[in-house]
Amino acid sequence: GLGHGRTLFLVMKNYPCTLRQYLRENTPSPRLASVMLLQLLEGLDHLVQQGVAHRDLKSDNILVELDADGCPWLVIADFGCCLADEHVGLQLPFTSWYVDRGGNGCLMAPEVSSACPGPRAVIDYSKADAWAVGALAYEIFGFSNPFYGQDGAHLESRNYREAQLPALPESVPLDVRQLVGSLLQREASKRPSARVAANVLHLSLWGEHTLALKNLKLDKMIGWLLQQSAATLLADRLTEKSCVETKMKMLFLANLEYEALCQAALLLYSWRAAP
Repeated sequence: GLGHGRTLFLVMKNYPCTLRQYLRENTPSPRLASVMLLQLLEGLDHLVQQGVAHRDLKSDNILVELDADGCPWLVIADFGCCLADEHVGLQLPFTSWYVDRGGNGCLMAPEVSSACPGPRAVIDYSKADAWAVGALAYEIFGFSNPFYGQDGAHLESRNYREAQLPALPESVPLDVRQLVGSLLQREASKRPSARVAANVLHLSLWGEHTLALKNLKLDKMIGWLLQQSAATLLADRLTEKSCVETKMKMLFLANLEYEALCQAALLLYSWRAAP
């Protein structure tokens, strides 16, 4: 510290802008927007694994820096409203209206915004942030967030119906459109976890023709994973600083779980097989 009062200074890295500011000045391509969405889902999965719910996700609370290729690297910030209690985990007892449900009422998941207090009432936050990412996806792809607005023009999470969600245009990849709809399911039990949702995007972005899902077999999956591992490690060693896509592939391989990967593959297959 400095001075007679021994002032304590907390220093953090300086990021050039927030996600909201970045999107005001830039219109990411559909592929880049998909990679940005994937970064948020990977970040959320890490939080869930640590027993943390952010509870105030919005584009103002996401910081952005650019890699050497100009690709945005997203960082989740502002944990002032987070739930991080080792005694309750992500299951918060909701005994009265005085219990803090978190910030940002516009992007509060249905199971949170519609909860009623009671002696045995509990709010499950395990998929609440993933719902908020589904709403933020509209902004990332350059469209209005349906849960923001004035004069009744917006949706409210406590009473909207899935059929009211505005359709994303065909310029957004089909897998992403389906994933956003799944993340915005009112019932949390029908919503994919952040891990499964991230795996969906990993498979969609880099699975290519190797993972022709209707003919998916274990040996093909293992062969593809080995190929991805070798290519990712080689790309990381050959460049002085890893690009965002290489970092995302490394995260995917580091967090690989067979069950979550199979769930993602089945989701993709069901969406692509639907008429």
